[in-house]
Amino acid sequence: MKKSLEGFLMYELVVKKGQQVTLSKVNGNLLINDNAELIAEESTIKVEGAIVVKGHFFCKGNLQAQSLEARKGSGEILGNLELHHFAIVGNSLDIGGNFSCPDISVGNSLHIEVDVTAKTIKVGNKLRVGGAAKVETVKAGGIAKIFGRATIGTLIVGGTAKLLDTAEIKELKVGGVAKIAGGKIAVIKVGGALQVADEFEAEQIDVGGSASFKAHAKVGNVEIGGNLTCATDLKFRTIDVGGGMSVEGNLMGESLKVGGIIKCGGKLTCEKRLVVGGQCKSTLTIKAKEIDVNKKIDAPTIVAQFFKLRRRGTAIGTIVAKNVIIGSRATIEDVFGEEILLEEYSKANNLYGANISLEEGVKVTGEILYQTSLYQDSTTSIKTPPKQVQQLPPPFGAEQ
Repeated sequence: MKKSLEGFLMYELVVKKGQQVTLSKVNGNLLINDNAELIAEESTIKVEGAIVVKGHFFCKGNLQAQSLEARKGSGEILGNLELHHFAIVGNSLDIGGNFSCPDISVGNSLHIEVDVTAKTIKVGNKLRVGGAAKVETVKAGGIAKIFGRATIGTLIVGGTAKLLDTAEIKELKVGGVAKIAGGKIAVIKVGGALQVADEFEAEQIDVGGSASFKAHAKVGNVEIGGNLTCATDLKFRTIDVGGGMSVEGNLMGESLKVGGIIKCGGKLTCEKRLVVGGQCKSTLTIKAKEIDVNKKIDAPTIVAQFFKLRRRGTAIGTIVAKNVIIGSRATIEDVFGEEILLEEYSKANNLYGANISLEEGVKVTGEILYQTSLYQDSTTSIKTPPKQVQQLPPPFGAEQ
């Protein structure tokens, strides 16, 4: 922290405790004592030097100075505040207009009614900006609330951050809850919950709790400890969700891993992997290079290069994959593939593949058509005798 200027300055003007003065210009440094009031003779008071405050002060009108120091005090300005170097306020600072200052430090709360422009802002508790904020670095120990457009390099908030207009931020770190209207944020780290109301882009998201997107979202790498919801389409690079995931529109990306349940109201498409610890349900096609499901997958068509359903799992819909592994005691409907393996006591309806293997106790209630080879354990139950064919039928209504 900067050293106090109080003991090193000569003052052009000293305003006594409780005194009310009308000013237009001070040709040097200004000392303001507790509960003093400044009144602008016209619209602006211009101080050529520094302002030092002992206690609380009040200003009616705009105020300009080199710096403002009120280490154990507070200030209220009914107008704009323009400082060329820094502001240090121990308690609170309330500005009724715009605030321009390179380096701002406030111990408790900072309230700016209109816009703020700064290099750094540090607030011990609460920051409130009624207009736009253009700042390189903002740190608030408790709450940060910005009503206008936020153009910020780094925003760090210990408690809750509310960005009520479009935000363009390089890095956002919030210990509690982050509520964002929309915009573009490169890196987001939130300890609690993330809520986004409008269209939104981000390169990296790390949320300890839940995240919700109420409009179209385009994101890069995402890690969510709890649940993730999106009210429309969601485009992503990678997503790892510890809880559940619900997307009302299409879900499109590279790799997706969900510990709980996925619900998709459109198409679910992954260029690489889809891994589901619980259940996966999509209104339209599910398509990925590799699909690995633990409990249940449900879609009209499931398309993959490699498909695996684990022990006691369930697949509802037509599976179209190059390699298919169905775990023991799992239940599926129809499968079209090259290499198909049903492990012991699993159940299927129809099987169509080049090479099919059926282990102990497998039950097939429909037909089996194969091109090259069929292995079936002696304990298998097949309703219709298998047939070897030169060409397999196309998948039933499948989108490949």
